[in-house]
Amino acid sequence: MPGETPDIHEGDLMLAEAAKLDLVLARHVHAKALAADDTDELCNLTRAYTRVTRSMRQNLGMLTKQKADRAKAEREARVDNVMLRFQRDREEVAL
Repeated sequence: MPGETPDIHEGDLMLAEAAKLDLVLARHVHAKALAADDTDELCNLTRAYTRVTRSMRQNLGMLTKQKADRAKAEREARVDNVMLRFQRDREEVAL
């Protein structure tokens, strides 16, 4: 339906899945690096490991930020509702 807010929790699921996949890949690359005998191969695997774990940390950081932003918005909405009720009650008393 046009104008409908997208499911923001779907993004959480996607980021969490991406982080899990990154972790699986990082473990695989790590194991390959530990088994590598060739210096060039070890350097390439170490670089790949660094990049994969950075991606994982970014996904987890974004997931944390999204959850924190959502919690903040919910808190602010509750405060706004309380303030509106207070203002309405005050106006009723003034009448």
